[in-house]
Amino acid sequence: MDDNFSYLFMRAVFFKCALENFLIDNRLNENGLNFDDLLRYLYNNFDYGKKQISIEDIRNVLNDISGEDWSGFFDDYISGTTPSEFDGTFQYLDHKSQGFF
Repeated sequence: MDDNFSYLFMRAVFFKCALENFLIDNRLNENGLNFDDLLRYLYNNFDYGKKQISIEDIRNVLNDISGEDWSGFFDDYISGTTPSEFDGTFQYLDHKSQGFF
């Protein structure tokens, strides 16, 4: 495989993961929570290194801590290919980061 292709593929995967984390954090913020709350719960309630945390585990934890059903979100954005909607968020971030995006 071409090194340039590998590099671009890794960047795309990294960006998608970062984007998913961003979307999860934004939705958690609506409930007075944030992505750190998710990570803290996972760390405190799963035997680190003894059991791999699945996507289903993460969805169930999000359901528990937020009191909402995250099935649609996971079906659309995590497992699916639905384009994300930002309502101008990137324009705000671009302004704050002086062109990073």
